[in-house]
Amino acid sequence: MARNDSARAWTARLLTSITRTSAFAWPVVAFLLSLGSNSARPESPEAELDLGSVRLSLARVPATLTCRMGESFPDAHTDARELPAHDVRITKIRWAGRYEVTNTEFAAFLNAAEGASGRTRVESQDYGVQRWYDDSLGSAEIHNVPPRWTVDSAEEHVPHVRKEAAAWRPEGGSERRPVTGVSWFGANAFCAWVSQRTRRRVRLPTEAEWECLCRAGTTTRFWYGNEPSQDRMNASGVGGADRFDPFSQSGRRAPVGSFPPNPWGLYDTHGNVWEWTRDVWYRRYTPAAVEDPIETGPGPHRIYRGGAYERYGWACRSASRRSGAPSRMTEDLGFRVVVE
Repeated sequence: MARNDSARAWTARLLTSITRTSAFAWPVVAFLLSLGSNSARPESPEAELDLGSVRLSLARVPATLTCRMGESFPDAHTDARELPAHDVRITKIRWAGRYEVTNTEFAAFLNAAEGASGRTRVESQDYGVQRWYDDSLGSAEIHNVPPRWTVDSAEEHVPHVRKEAAAWRPEGGSERRPVTGVSWFGANAFCAWVSQRTRRRVRLPTEAEWECLCRAGTTTRFWYGNEPSQDRMNASGVGGADRFDPFSQSGRRAPVGSFPPNPWGLYDTHGNVWEWTRDVWYRRYTPAAVEDPIETGPGPHRIYRGGAYERYGWACRSASRRSGAPSRMTEDLGFRVVVE
């Protein structure tokens, strides 16, 4: 009997001690468990591209994509250039940029490619010398900052003064917004630089790849349904763009990831900014099913997709398509990358 009473007393003291310390102990235990969990499941190194000062996030996509390309529900919003709807099969890409390329990511390219010298030009056999990026646009958010002297610490008796080199830097607060004012040549130059740096095949998506990525296995006008939604995309007239800064063109561009992703983890495939593709512009689709289609003909224009913040929601449908000269650099036009 005495032994049982002693055991009961010891158990009671233990429970009292746990009760008194649990408020402090359990958060520590949970933190330690989370560290172990994270270390046990490291993220795949393939899921990002190392740009030096920043990493570009990628989403894994199915090895083979099939989708119905073009507008399957023609109505008053349909353009004849979105017809006929037809089946495509995509086999060449494995990863896609989770977001549109940002100001920070493009600034890393400008700094590496041109050493912040201001020579933002690239040779093109077809069009002569064309600019990559137009930093003179009123909405431009990456600027070439000249050399400047900085003080490491104002608390030291003799502060250490050093000279910072000239560099392309995004404006404060714009780091996560999609870069715009980039020509088709500039987007391709960015992809070539990333490919060389990472030794992976990085490029612009073809138009067919872009639409299949946007749809993410869906057949509706938008990946989430058939009507524009102010909660799922940054577009004019549905409340999206105006929630950021209705009085500023650059401010109306949403930081990437501000709206929900599609089923494959890709953000802003509807609205925010138009996105360049590889294809030369052509007016009508072929009705036949095609595998890995791309238009490389002699046309002077390139195709861009997805709509933009200043467009009404119907212009941001999965099937919507536009074109412009490859030298085009506007405040509503950016790009996204894919990796083979």
